[in-house]
Parts: sequence; C-alpha cells; structure tokens
Amino acid sequence: MKRSILYVTVASVLLLSTIGLFPQEETKNPISFRKLIKFLVDIEGFKAEKPKGQNIKMGNFKASEANRDYANDTVRFNVKIADYSHYPMMKKGFEMMGNFEVDSTEKLLKKVKMDGYTGIMEIEFERKRAKFIVILDNSVLVIIEGKDVEDKEDLMKFVNNFDIKAISLLK
Repeated sequence: MKRSILYVTVASVLLLSTIGLFPQEETKNPISFRKLIKFLVDIEGFKAEKPKGQNIKMGNFKASEANRDYANDTVRFNVKIADYSHYPMMKKGFEMMGNFEVDSTEKLLKKVKMDGYTGIMEIEFERKRAKFIVILDNSVLVIIEGKDVEDKEDLMKFVNNFDIKAISLLK
C-alpha cells in the first residue's frame, strides 16, 4: 500500500521523539481531550458520529486526542485534534515539511495559510484521499483526513468549519 509522504513524516517524528532518539526540550501535560472534543462541532450537510477522546500516558510520553467522523452522500472525513508532550520535535519536523511541495498528476502537497497558521494539505487524485494538518503554537495538532475528496476546494471548504484560532488559544 502506498503511504503518503505527509503521513510517514508526521508518524516518524512522533515515533522518534517518543523513543528518545531526539532529546526532548520539555515534557508538558497535554490539554485534556475533554477540552479538545468541544471543537468537534456539528457541520451542516454532514452526519457526524459521536465524538471520542482519550488522555494517554506512557513514561515521559503524554498525549490527549479527540476525534470524530463525518459523512454525507459524497465524502467522508475524520477529524482529530490532539496534543502531544513531544511538541518541540514534532514542530521542527513539521516546519521542514512546510518547505516541501509537490504538484504532479498523482498528488498535490502544499502549504496553506489558515487563521494565521501554516498548514499542509495533501490530495491524492486517483485515490480521492485528502489530508490537512496544522500544528498550533499551543502544541495542538489538527489532522483532517478525507475519503472521496475530489479536489483542494472540497477539502478546504470542510476544514474551514473548524475554529483553528480558538483551538490555538486553549491551555
């Protein structure tokens, strides 16, 4: 199965920082999933599953995440809002990805601005898969993955339903 560059990069940075190959500048307590879950709002035109969340602790690694599935007659999305204790290393890897763009017959991978933050979007045309990822200053990561997404306009129209600025103000 072909993996996306964006997914592999984010997963690699998380794994490497978790197992300690990169020194961690600080370990903080993540924002509780109970606060994150409030931003998984109902969206007009979409049927949404019940939001789910969890707080996780494993050694020095701490995380919280909330996610929700959305669907209508044509597309499906999964939205995850997460806070990881290894934020500094994740942020560095994400910034490196922000300098990498691809525009080909198979995919589009580029940075996009949203509410003052730089996100990365990826569209796989043949598979009709899409991703949007943004890391906020408060260490929160927002990941939106879509299936049956035709183009970047469909993805960004859905992404714009989430208040990235308000999520960035969480503590």
